[in-house]
Amino acid sequence: MNKMKFLFAASVLTLVFLLVNCSAPEKTITGIYYDPPGATITTDKEINIQHYRTISFSKSGLFVSNEFEGARLNDFYQVTDSTYNAVIEAENVPINDSPWYSFKIWSKNKQSIKLNLTYKDGTHRYEPKISYDGKHWQLYDTTKISVDTIANVATLSLSVSSDTLWLSAQELITSSVYDNWISDFSKSEFITNEVAGRSVKGKSLNKVMIGDKDKNNYVVIIGRNHPPEVTGYFALKSFVETIAGKSETAENFRNKFTTIVFPLMNPDGVDLGHWRHNANGIDLNRDWVNFNQPEPRAVRDEVEKLISSGKKIIFFIDFHSTQHDVFRHFLLTV
Repeated sequence: MNKMKFLFAASVLTLVFLLVNCSAPEKTITGIYYDPPGATITTDKEINIQHYRTISFSKSGLFVSNEFEGARLNDFYQVTDSTYNAVIEAENVPINDSPWYSFKIWSKNKQSIKLNLTYKDGTHRYEPKISYDGKHWQLYDTTKISVDTIANVATLSLSVSSDTLWLSAQELITSSVYDNWISDFSKSEFITNEVAGRSVKGKSLNKVMIGDKDKNNYVVIIGRNHPPEVTGYFALKSFVETIAGKSETAENFRNKFTTIVFPLMNPDGVDLGHWRHNANGIDLNRDWVNFNQPEPRAVRDEVEKLISSGKKIIFFIDFHSTQHDVFRHFLLTV
């Protein structure tokens, strides 16, 4: 699919808020209509760590593994000679219905199998993407998928062989992919990168600055609060690369604004294969009032530094993706 068509059809660019002062007292906030109970309580919650392993079936010669960053496979067992169940569970519940899955499957001999994606506390939301190297992906043939909405099971007809097949809810864009992109992207003389803070697990929260730090007007961009929202990554990447581009429009933009980008807000959740939350079991997109989690706090602290030094946050943008095809655009002027 054409890259721009993909971005505009699959991604959502959402204005979250304009920051005048990020400091906020502890208070109760109102959730969104689709939030599960407790979503706006952002103090730490216990999570269930998936067991990382490679499972083999000696009789059929089948193998399956979740031993890689971004994987989600809680259990896998054989039902009949050619039917298998892959159990997909969330990091904790209640949780929004965004069930992430990602695992590798292969076989000693080529064979056809039925694979049941069996969801607990969720439904089949993401049509599978497949890859043979974990880097290049395509949508799996949807005519080979049947969905039981009562049992919350999606059944796939798969052909497996010694050539490892990666099966994932979305393309696998982990923190290492971001690190490589940021490293390449930051080579321009007007782009700098530094660590603004650390996640719960100690992963870097990168702050990329495009333009002159001495300018007064700033645009702030964040992305990937929620691990499965990979299309938001593609939209953010294209958007930010356009700002840093060589076009006359991009140069005029940089003459007026300095852009600060926090590309990956939830590196722990992404690498742990979470449905929604960070390593403390919290929806980070509900922690922009009380700042109980280190990831939103890092952004707040950086914005407060700007404001205290007399800079103006003209625009604040948060890239997400959604179940529907939505693209919202905003005009930025000073």
